[in-house]
Amino acid sequence: METEMHTKLSVATLDEDTPYVKVSIPGESTTAEVLLKKSAAELGIKGSSLRYVGLFEGLENPTRKFKDIDIVDVNATDLCIQKWCFDIRAEKKLLTKNDEAALKFLFTQAKADIKNGKLKPTEEQRAKLEENCDPQFPVPLQYINLCQNLEDYTSAIIRNCSIHKEFTAKSVSIPEGAQVTIAATRRGLRLELTNKTCFVSWRKVKSWTRAERDMYLMYEMYSVSNNNFTQLHIKTPQAPYLLAVTLEMIRILQEELDGPPFQTSDVKMEGEEGAIVAWSNVMFTTKRTALEGQLAEQYTDLSA
Repeated sequence: METEMHTKLSVATLDEDTPYVKVSIPGESTTAEVLLKKSAAELGIKGSSLRYVGLFEGLENPTRKFKDIDIVDVNATDLCIQKWCFDIRAEKKLLTKNDEAALKFLFTQAKADIKNGKLKPTEEQRAKLEENCDPQFPVPLQYINLCQNLEDYTSAIIRNCSIHKEFTAKSVSIPEGAQVTIAATRRGLRLELTNKTCFVSWRKVKSWTRAERDMYLMYEMYSVSNNNFTQLHIKTPQAPYLLAVTLEMIRILQEELDGPPFQTSDVKMEGEEGAIVAWSNVMFTTKRTALEGQLAEQYTDLSA
């Protein structure tokens, strides 16, 4: 009787004490769901907390988030496990559970977000945070609670981006090739340019499309004042990750506003395997919302 060969796959973490875990995989491949469960178990995270974590390709700058059904080859590299939660209400529920490993996992993620510059506390806020991360007497729950009040805690930051095609909307013109940092937030996309910061609400994005070997995304946006549509083409090696974040932000918005689910007619599929290449936004509206008016006071609103 032949013995099935097992391979040890390395999955990186943001924890300096446990920089990676080794997961035993039988055969030539496994599903991302199985790999995530085994990786989380190695870290002591309970099964009930799995919905708040994800399997990714790329630790510091994720290029892809794996879906449960995705196949992961035993030769795969640059795998990592990180938090996958952009909803503070959901995260607060997790923090009330008796899962010390999950608490440590969120604590580690928050510290990494401070270190890599995603979160930018004031000097006063930083002093309070440091009080709660003393290696001898850390207070992870308090540290996380403080971080939850910082801008972009529930955002995904994609720095390595450029404008793939010239963009013009109202008084804003962004040339092709312009470098931009994208913040995919709960409320929409924030574009940080050299001389200004622009914003478009998710509710003014009519659709999005992935193209060119997953190297860029195209967002079709509505302008309220001009009553027309413009296309924002974002090129980045993190395009598959940005797509996953976009879908997750829309899902959260659907839950928050009791919005309609995606139907087959809302997606466009191509190829023999029926890969989805375009999505119509079920939360799209041409009406101006009060929240969009507030955001327009902070940033240049591309949908105004």
